[in-house]
Amino acid sequence: MSTVLKSKRKRLKGAHHALYLAMLLSILLSVLLANLSFSQVSGYAYCSGLFTGNAYSIFSYPTSLNNMLSLSLLAIAVMLLIVGMLYAIGFAFKIDKLIRFSKDEIGEIIITVLIVLVLIGTFSISSRITPSPLPVSPITGTSLFSDSQFMSACTEAANVSIGLLPAAISFTVQGSILSFLQSIRISIEPNYFGVAFSPIAGVSLITKVVGMLTDIAWGFVLLMAGVALFLFIIFALFPIFLFVGVVLRTIPWTRAAGGAFLGIFIGFFLVLPALLSFTLNIGAINTFSGICPSGSSSLASCASNQISLGSSLITGFGSAI
Repeated sequence: MSTVLKSKRKRLKGAHHALYLAMLLSILLSVLLANLSFSQVSGYAYCSGLFTGNAYSIFSYPTSLNNMLSLSLLAIAVMLLIVGMLYAIGFAFKIDKLIRFSKDEIGEIIITVLIVLVLIGTFSISSRITPSPLPVSPITGTSLFSDSQFMSACTEAANVSIGLLPAAISFTVQGSILSFLQSIRISIEPNYFGVAFSPIAGVSLITKVVGMLTDIAWGFVLLMAGVALFLFIIFALFPIFLFVGVVLRTIPWTRAAGGAFLGIFIGFFLVLPALLSFTLNIGAINTFSGICPSGSSSLASCASNQISLGSSLITGFGSAI
C-alpha cells in the first residue's frame, strides 16, 4: 500500500513540475515576443502599398476603376449599336412592335448613360476638391477617382491596429505572469493531511483588469486590421460590380439585377469609405468624447490614451500590492 502511495506522490510531483515548467516557458516566450524589435511600419506606408498600382486582374485585364469605366462605356456603345440596328430593321420593314421595343430600350440605355456620367462627374469633382488628408504627398495616378477617402480610412484603421499591437502583446505578457503568480500554491500536507494556501491569490483583481484590457486591445487590433483589409478588397474588386451592373442594365431581362449591382457598387465603393473616413476621424471622437482622454484627436489616439491609462492603473495596483 505504501509503495502505491509513493508512486502516486511521485506522479503528482512530476505533473506539478511539468505544469510549472510549461508556465515558465510560456512566460519566457511572451517576454521574448514583447521585446522583439518590431519594424516601425506606419499606417500610411501600409495602405499606400495596397492602393497603388493595379491591385487585381481578370484575364490579364486590371480591375481598376478607370478600366471598368472604359469597359462600361464600351458595353453601352455596343448595346446602342444593337438597338439602333433593331430600330432600323423595324423602321425599314414597318414592324411596329420592334420599333416600340427599340424606342423603350434606347430610353433605358440613355438612363444608364446618365448614371455612368454622374458617377464619372462625381469622381472628377472628388479628385479636384478633395485634398489628401495625409502629411505626405498623395498618391497620383490616371484614375478619375481620388482615392483619398480610401487612404484616409485605411490609414486611420491601420494606425490603430499597428499602434495597439505592442500594448496588446504587453497586456498578454502581464496577464500570463499574473496568472502564474496567482496559481502558486504552497501545500504542507504530510500524509495528505495539513494546510495549503496561495500567498499571492490577491492578484486576481489585477488579473481580471489585465484580461479585460487584453481583450479590448486585441479587439481593436483585429477589428481595425480587418477594416483596412476590407477597404482593399472593395478598392480592388468592387469596380467589377460597376461593369457587370451596366451590362446587365442594358439587357431588358436582367435590368433589375443590373440595378442591384450598381447599387452595391455605389454603396460599398462610394458611401462606405466616406462614412468610415468620417467615423474614424471625426465621428468617433464626437461620439466618445465623454470617455476619450483630453488631447485625443482621432480614434487611434483615443484608443492609445485609454490603453495607456489602463496600463498606468495596473502599475498603480501592482505598486500598492
